[in-house]
Amino acid sequence: MNKEELNLELQSIKKAIQDNGLPIPGTIHKLYARCGSKTCPCANDDSKRHGPYYRWHYRMGSRQRTIGIDMENIETVQNAINNREKLEALIEKLLSIGIQYIESELDPSLNMSTTNKSKKT
Repeated sequence: MNKEELNLELQSIKKAIQDNGLPIPGTIHKLYARCGSKTCPCANDDSKRHGPYYRWHYRMGSRQRTIGIDMENIETVQNAINNREKLEALIEKLLSIGIQYIESELDPSLNMSTTNKSKKT
């Protein structure tokens, strides 16, 4: 891509990032649980476990969290997770444009991809 095309793509990505909704990390898991009562049918039959219960799992830094989600909030949480995935894809494109732009600015003799480092004289 030439610089004009890179700048157009950059503007497009900036707009997409600005228009992206609130992003959050994590995933949603659905689980069925046993209640612990020995007289409940769930104690002996997996198909009779209670649920489904929905949990949002995420990690920030070294801290891992799990939060229960009500049925009416599942769509909101899933949309925010999808927004994070879109944002990550946009950042990948942005990094690619940055690399292409900087490589086009560098003097070809300094471009490491065209230099054969393993060649011995």
